[in-house]
Amino acid sequence: MLESRQCDKDLRDRVIADPDRCWPDFLASYADTIRRVVRRYGLSVEDQQDVFQEVNKTLIKGNLKALRAWDPNACSLPHYLTIITNRTAINFVKSAYHTYAAKKMDPMPPEEVVPRLIEHLEDPACSARERLQRLQVIQGFRQTLARLIETNRIRQMDSQLIALRLRGLTYQEVGGFVGLPKATVVTRLSRLKAILREELIRSGIEPSDLSS
Repeated sequence: MLESRQCDKDLRDRVIADPDRCWPDFLASYADTIRRVVRRYGLSVEDQQDVFQEVNKTLIKGNLKALRAWDPNACSLPHYLTIITNRTAINFVKSAYHTYAAKKMDPMPPEEVVPRLIEHLEDPACSARERLQRLQVIQGFRQTLARLIETNRIRQMDSQLIALRLRGLTYQEVGGFVGLPKATVVTRLSRLKAILREELIRSGIEPSDLSS
């Protein structure tokens, strides 16, 4: 791990020293990491490319300020890029443009909503043990949510509300996506939270584990 992090640092330092020549090398190493995170948000191919370009702009602007800010002693470079990419993607989803475009898209079916919204939570943990524990909790949540949809306890619209909230949108923004008043969104999500909590406990999962 230390050797890998040193390689990351060496490449970062080369990019800072000679951006024009070394930026292609940086993308060759980390573009797949960035694109993999962006795909978790279930965006169209065009929107995924827009977010990818925004991440690039964030890293380059201000004389590579964001790239310079990475501290190798705090986290790995892929983890740091994951944080930046998540922040960029969430901002994109919240943007007025994407809100307008999303209203004109067909609703995402439950079988696509469930894996995509859960993948959004699968960020790397600090250790292998924590990551394994997190993946077990996520798998349990995935199965619980899928079961609720299959038994019609949660409707397609409900699953979309959950997905949008997990993507970081406010109640008002969620309502804008699905065409519901904020008060209705709050009421529905409160009911869904109670249902999910009951089912998760029944499955042996503590709901608080999902916030780790």
